Amino acid sequence: MSPQIVNVFFLGLLLCLTPLLQGCARETVSTTEDDYFADDDYYDSLITGELPDDYPRDESVADPLEPWNRFWFSFNDAFLEYLAKPLAQGYEFVTPSPIRRGISNFFKNLRAPLRIINCLLQGEGQEAGVEFSSFIMNSVWGLGGIFDMASQHESVVPATGRDFGQTLGRWGIGEGVYLVLPFLGPSNARDATGALFAYGYNTLVWEYFYPKTTWYFDLAVSGIQRINSLGEVVRNYESLKSIAVDPYTAMRDGYTKLRRSAVAR
Repeated sequence: MSPQIVNVFFLGLLLCLTPLLQGCARETVSTTEDDYFADDDYYDSLITGELPDDYPRDESVADPLEPWNRFWFSFNDAFLEYLAKPLAQGYEFVTPSPIRRGISNFFKNLRAPLRIINCLLQGEGQEAGVEFSSFIMNSVWGLGGIFDMASQHESVVPATGRDFGQTLGRWGIGEGVYLVLPFLGPSNARDATGALFAYGYNTLVWEYFYPKTTWYFDLAVSGIQRINSLGEVVRNYESLKSIAVDPYTAMRDGYTKLRRSAVAR
């Protein structure tokens, strides 16, 4: 069975399950101030104890699968500590920062058409135009996106990232239950569907440029992307663990708040 057929099958399955999982998400847990974490926006607030005015004190997270999610959270925790961290340190030791940045820029530029599509699906024509102009500039003058030339021009307003999970949210599809995915980390039913859509897009892009590509080539490309960003992931996660009373709860609530903000903006 080809990877494309598998992608389409699971995409359809997740799209069908998302409303069902929303209906099952009646067991909720409250978001608390002590263990809240939402990446850079609220990181300083956690340290100082001074919460911003828009802190979601009354919001909750649907987590009826908490025992199962905690199992995979512990699995990911061990993976990051004993395998990913040494791998990231070794990779960063032998790979200069400019090369890592160039790889990151290249894959970011490669995903620009997907962001443009999502901007249009969300009715954000201006952001689609910004993404398109940045894509052309970086592809032509940035040697295929290795150099982020667009960010060096003051006339180009940086566009915010758009993904298919956000698109589904803007279309009125709820987030469903909270999920912790093996190796991938926090997600929910809606965002998992969006991630699968993005994976299918990546597969199609590589097969367009390299018609004879194989599934293990796709896997290798995906692995390069993840290893290149692994150091930052590990550092952010260790920062979370160092200040959170319960890292699982902090990760869950922080991720949910971040995604709700992304959908609402």
